[in-house]
Amino acid sequence: MAKLTNWTRTLLSTTQARLVFALTIAVFLIILTVSLTSYYTSKSVLQSELSEMHHQLLSDKMNFIEGYIQDTDGSAIKLALHSGVYRYLTEEGQLSQAEIKQLTDYLKSIVVNLPYLESAYIYNTDTRSFVAYPQGYSSRFITFPDSDWVGVESELRERPMLVKSRTLSASSGREGASQLTYFRKIVIQGKTKGIIAMNYDSAALFSQMRLNAVSRIDNSQYILDKDGNLVYALGNGLIDESAIHQTISRLGEKRYGDFKQDGKRLLLTYNPSPITQWNYVSIVSQDQVLAKSKTIRTAVLLVSFGALVLGAWLIIHIHAVSFRPIRRMTRLLADYEKSDDGTDFGKLEGITYRLLRSHEELSRQIRLTKAEATSKFVQDVVMGNLSGKREIESRWRQYFQDWTGGPLRVVIVSVDRYAEWAENVTDNDRFLYKYAMLNIAEELLAGDCRSVNLDLGKDKLALLIQPISDRQPDLGERLEGAIRMIQGVLRTDVSIGISRPFEEILRLRQAFYEAETAVGYRLYRGYRSVISYEDIAAAEGAGLPDPAHSANLLEAAESGNAEQALRLMERIAEHIGRGEPSPSAAIFAFADIRKGLLKLEGMKEHGGWDDPAVASQLETLTLDGIAGLLEKEIVRTCEHCRGMTGSKEYLMVRQMIEFMKRHLDGNIGVQEIAASVPISVSLASQLFKQETNETIHDYFTKLRVERAGELLIETDYKLSEIARMVGYQHENSFIRVFRKFKDITPGKYRENMKYKRFSV
Repeated sequence: MAKLTNWTRTLLSTTQARLVFALTIAVFLIILTVSLTSYYTSKSVLQSELSEMHHQLLSDKMNFIEGYIQDTDGSAIKLALHSGVYRYLTEEGQLSQAEIKQLTDYLKSIVVNLPYLESAYIYNTDTRSFVAYPQGYSSRFITFPDSDWVGVESELRERPMLVKSRTLSASSGREGASQLTYFRKIVIQGKTKGIIAMNYDSAALFSQMRLNAVSRIDNSQYILDKDGNLVYALGNGLIDESAIHQTISRLGEKRYGDFKQDGKRLLLTYNPSPITQWNYVSIVSQDQVLAKSKTIRTAVLLVSFGALVLGAWLIIHIHAVSFRPIRRMTRLLADYEKSDDGTDFGKLEGITYRLLRSHEELSRQIRLTKAEATSKFVQDVVMGNLSGKREIESRWRQYFQDWTGGPLRVVIVSVDRYAEWAENVTDNDRFLYKYAMLNIAEELLAGDCRSVNLDLGKDKLALLIQPISDRQPDLGERLEGAIRMIQGVLRTDVSIGISRPFEEILRLRQAFYEAETAVGYRLYRGYRSVISYEDIAAAEGAGLPDPAHSANLLEAAESGNAEQALRLMERIAEHIGRGEPSPSAAIFAFADIRKGLLKLEGMKEHGGWDDPAVASQLETLTLDGIAGLLEKEIVRTCEHCRGMTGSKEYLMVRQMIEFMKRHLDGNIGVQEIAASVPISVSLASQLFKQETNETIHDYFTKLRVERAGELLIETDYKLSEIARMVGYQHENSFIRVFRKFKDITPGKYRENMKYKRFSV
């Protein structure tokens, strides 16, 4: 014992030995901590990754089912508005046999056209009679085979529609069976006069609810309503819905978590539905998922103890062999043993450690600074912040020393359907997604090209690339592979535009516009396209459709004629699709139509028809996508206009707006506009605010600014002339108002919009 004590004291007699001992203990504790926490870390990671995959699968299935329910709701609304239904619910006497047949035939058409429906009923709450398909007409409540559900009227008092699972009675012939039914109340003159019930075929409605056939992990899926009642279940070894509902309540805002059931640890992932308030749930066996992690945890623990034993042996070996030359080196540094600030430079380990850390930090800073500087330089050239030839060439040589004089190209990656994508991705996740997109594209080009990347904001990313050797890589094939990988890994569709090759860095800005113009042809080529500027540079698209078509479309929408407006929309889209004019010009034309529709809707839901987002939301869509979006807005606008046409207040506001349009160049104010109706200024202001959600002054100013924008693009008039044409006597006042509403000066607006409209 005494010998062991003396040996230990000798081993720790020097500062170096004590330092190694302390480091060994620290390393041991770190390894031990890692071994103990590795299981829980891997558990968290696996839970997160697995839940993300199941969230996506549940979202896809939910979208299918919710789409069916929305289609059912649309059919129910049309049924409620049917003239025969109105007569059935309001006539005091019984309808004729022909009228009853007409109603049952209409119900039959709904059930036949929606293959996931089994039957449809209309219940008259006053006469307690039914019209149904396939049952037909039943004048008495007691004789209808499926009438136990009418008590749902109390649940519909606070909501227009409801989807719930119910148990069938003996009279239906399927006693005890579960039936999923859609209900919607019919309100006439403020009173509930009837209830629509549509029974679903569960097998057809939930056809998308399929288990994962690839993974061997036990899994099951459920749909629960907001009260925790089971709507649908799929899988082996199903769990009681009360346990699932309790787990979801415990999780709160968190969308996944584990719980224990019958001695098994299970992982639950759920998606809440915003339409039906159902919870779509996926459950997998966590024990199976973490089986290998447990094995790894045990192995790491054993390795950590082995490392501790090895570390102890190394301490002895280093002390016996390695520290002898180090002590001699320490003596050589005796003159530097103490510094003015008390730092012990005689400790060689400390000196070496500080030098290595300083070198590592300096290298890291240089790498980061260089990458940021190169991206900033490219962005400055593209944005026009650098215009001097000498300065650009000097910085190019400074930042790109390892690049050769070979040809350069610009590649722009743009997210398809950006507005829809951005709604489903948080701000923080957008940055990560775009960073991952750039990494994927650069990785696929890394073997043959040098590259520098930058984020252009919103939907666009950019790469400046140069081939490493004289052999030109097949960019189209590589970038198509990048699109496939981005779609497969990130579930995101992108399109890519490629500029022509260029050698002078001074042509960088033009190359960016070429790539941007190329990616704009996604409008005609479709999503997930790789488009080279060489393929479209020689294309001379036809002109745009006659502006009169757009004017006629808006007139039809204003009159509520949806059929005519949709027909004109189809004609405009077909004309543009055949001629393939410049995408920027086509989008400009579509944006004008969209702004007109928003004007007609009174801007109550859209934040303003002059918002730049009205046009920018169309830039990442295809021709079919834009046409589909505008067709929906046309239908909504027509419905709005039909509802407003008979309103006296609406007609007064329309008369005031027409007066404004005729006097854009006049020196008129709110008093003259109110007098055109004629009503008082206070009443005119109140009605205008009520109908358009804007003041008369702001609306009139927007009309003037919009007209000024059109004149800036379509004419070469001076700013002073345009100012007078839209009612401003002083050019400075016009510029100030224009900049307030457009966030850009008139001159800059003219330059930017003309360039975008007619492309590079």
